[in-house]
Amino acid sequence: MDLDLTGRTALVTGAHRGTGQIIAARLAAEGATVLVHGFTPEQAEDACRQNGSGLPVAGDLMTDAGADALIAQCRARVERIDILVNNYGTTSPGRWNDVDESAWLDMYQRNVLSAQRLIKRLLPEMRRAGWGRIINLGTVGSTRPNARMPHYYASKGALATLTVGLAKEVAGTGIRRLGRHVARGRATRGGRHSDPPHRAPRGGRRSRRVSREPACRCDSRPEHPHRRRRARRPDVKRSP
Repeated sequence: MDLDLTGRTALVTGAHRGTGQIIAARLAAEGATVLVHGFTPEQAEDACRQNGSGLPVAGDLMTDAGADALIAQCRARVERIDILVNNYGTTSPGRWNDVDESAWLDMYQRNVLSAQRLIKRLLPEMRRAGWGRIINLGTVGSTRPNARMPHYYASKGALATLTVGLAKEVAGTGIRRLGRHVARGRATRGGRHSDPPHRAPRGGRRSRRVSREPACRCDSRPEHPHRRRRARRPDVKRSP
């Protein structure tokens, strides 16, 4: 595959493990200079050693100060950032009756505002350059949530909506955005996964999967309600 990324620079958040680390390795293999983000310098440096490529950067994405520190490190290493991959995100256990407000706010900080902070800081330079790519990674539960973990799925749904709004904002500027629903599977270096692919929705095409270490097993397979044939009322006669 040739994505024509030679000379481009990408920042991948949460690239110190799992899906993010694999994305960073693939972008580097396509010729991009990759900024590998971790929450500590040690995490980022270890991922770069394992990949054999990348520039380590670190910062806490849950605060404006942390996002500023991360962007400052990136600017010290590269001239510009062409591609932003908002891979970082996390789950949190719980059900409707036992998840308090702080857990809801924490999920929005981690899964929505972590992406928003970086988009806000990098969008102006992408506009000036007339070129940019912003990829926000979601989950199949963004549109098909399970009953458990409502705060997690709500935050992922919000990220998907954010991506749609961003697409309208940058239309015609040379910046493209992409929201990917990440299917659950065990990731490997070759990009293969151990779980079989999900069945495509009726009338739709099977989408390509991006596999990663499962954060939890509860959303490993989307729920598909069975179609039930409506019973005919005995007192209603069919038209001839």
